[in-house]
Amino acid sequence: MRRSLGTLMSATILAGAAVAASVASAGVAVASSRPHAATTLYVADNGRSTNADKSCATAKYNSIVAGVAAASTGSTVTVCGGLYGKSVVVTKSIKLVGEGNPTLSASKQDHGIEVIANNVTVSGFKVEHAIGEGILVQTVSGATISFNTVVDNDLGGPKSSYKECQAQGGVPGDCGEGIHLISVHNSTVLKNTVEGNSGGILLSDEYGPTWGNLIEVNTVKNNVYDCGITIVGHNPNAVSSKGVPQPGNAGVYDNTIKSNTVTGNGTKGEGAGILLAAALPGAASYENRIFGNTVSGNGLSGITIHKHFAGQDLSGDVVSGNNIGTNDLTGDPGTGDSSTTGILLDNGGTKQGITITISHNTVSNDTYGIYDDTGSGLTQTDNKFVNVKTDVKT
Repeated sequence: MRRSLGTLMSATILAGAAVAASVASAGVAVASSRPHAATTLYVADNGRSTNADKSCATAKYNSIVAGVAAASTGSTVTVCGGLYGKSVVVTKSIKLVGEGNPTLSASKQDHGIEVIANNVTVSGFKVEHAIGEGILVQTVSGATISFNTVVDNDLGGPKSSYKECQAQGGVPGDCGEGIHLISVHNSTVLKNTVEGNSGGILLSDEYGPTWGNLIEVNTVKNNVYDCGITIVGHNPNAVSSKGVPQPGNAGVYDNTIKSNTVTGNGTKGEGAGILLAAALPGAASYENRIFGNTVSGNGLSGITIHKHFAGQDLSGDVVSGNNIGTNDLTGDPGTGDSSTTGILLDNGGTKQGITITISHNTVSNDTYGIYDDTGSGLTQTDNKFVNVKTDVKT
């Protein structure tokens, strides 16, 4: 978990605009930058401007940046197998597709691939070594991020120049994790492998609401310094001063986290398997659905619901049909829970309950199946506890 709004928002927006401008002005490395009609363009590390551009063998472009700059809306940029070394900003609605397992190595760069246009597909890449996110999607709709391997990203520390890494107020920096959706709606993250980053997949709402997204059938493992999948409200404008949700302004809501395998995360830091949280007063993460995931071996509880301040909204989330093994291997220092736990509800001492549906989960090989320190009179139904010392701790 990390940062808030303020200077980060301005800096990130300006940085994104500057990168997009630099991409547009950089031109094409080996061919004209004049946009093509909607078609398929090919990128290969041995591409030449004189080639026919009909296949990987006749690719016209020798960098991904060049191919993206030359593409028009609706085009497909096919990136052929090879090693590419420059981060990419996608500013138009295209399909960016890897063929033959291309690798984008973003060493010493803020991120590998950044999407800032609607209806973009990014599929078939290995993305590695970025200071921040391997793949960053922000302020768009209709994105599809699928069949990628995002590994060894999210590497910066608090002294990094990348704003995502720097603490903002009381929210620590975390460099954005492997895949990050900021203020994104109606988008899909499907069948990716997210491994060996500091953290896995992150949904947040710095610039506006994040809603209606599907995070499905991803393998999120061994991201050892942070959570596997984090659904967190960072924007303090999500809830009014009267405690009423303001979904048009902010909040992380109505997202579905389904059929993912989430293992071995947060074991060297503080990271749950799947975390639902709100980090600032007035922030919100509500009415999300956590269905059918396999969650085990994570540092904090398998599925963790953290409420940090009064006036936040974490209501209406549904946790159902998950297979939860041994979790909370490191204990949760922010709560009274220091033993292995499947599902944790924590209200941060606010004396406010958390309204949530927990049903039809199987929790096995833990000290506590469900640990509820909210005092809210938790209602849980039809959960199965196997080799669990205490089914529900209140």
